[in-house]
Amino acid sequence: MSSTLEFYNPIYINPRHLIILVGPLSVLVAMGAKGWLKEPDWKIRISVLIALGVFVAFLLNDLKMGAYLTGMGMFYVFASENKFFKPVFVLLMIIPVVASFYFQVQTKNYSHFKNNFNQYVLATDSQIPIITNNFVYFSKEVLLGDLPYQPENLCQVSDWNKVMGQSPGEFKVFIYKYYRHAYPAEQEFITSLESWISSSTFQIVDEFEDEWIQTRTFRKKTVEGLLHSFLSPGSEYPVDIEADTEFIAESAIAACQ
Repeated sequence: MSSTLEFYNPIYINPRHLIILVGPLSVLVAMGAKGWLKEPDWKIRISVLIALGVFVAFLLNDLKMGAYLTGMGMFYVFASENKFFKPVFVLLMIIPVVASFYFQVQTKNYSHFKNNFNQYVLATDSQIPIITNNFVYFSKEVLLGDLPYQPENLCQVSDWNKVMGQSPGEFKVFIYKYYRHAYPAEQEFITSLESWISSSTFQIVDEFEDEWIQTRTFRKKTVEGLLHSFLSPGSEYPVDIEADTEFIAESAIAACQ
């Protein structure tokens, strides 16, 4: 399951990788069609298979696939004898393929992500850690293959605590939002990082976000910054200091004497 033909670069095994079986299985189905279409109970068998697919789809909470298979199954059972059945059935099978292609392009926007990722890494000092998605980190050789060098400051989000253990004065976070669709398990690491940042001594100094990526730069607060945050009325623990003009006046007179 390499993501490139240039060299072996394994990536996460995802259920969608089984799509490679669709081709040979389709050929086998077509080759055996003449045989199983002669069976008297072939409609019942296929209906059972479709019903099984509907059950699995809803069991996995895939409502779109469940609804699609339900509609296809009903159309197959009640309209298979119609003369327009075959062209309409083929059309119904093509529509989700086109829709899936469009959805994937819009969800990934791979070229936008890759260009921004390359520019972001190139513009970052090599001493400043960049925390990014696990699957992005594992594919860094492919994603950053056009750079003059391979950066060593990239870190996977699951290891954010190791990065913080090195006490950096500044660090950056680059999140490719496609993880929500392909690798939702990474949300656990991102949430734990966010929770840690909210209670840490780091403050955000730069941020960018669009539909596909989110980048942020965090810098450790100075002593003056911490004092300002503590005394600020908008802080979690504000300190209300009110000057006593009478005391200041008497103190000033005493000092002058």
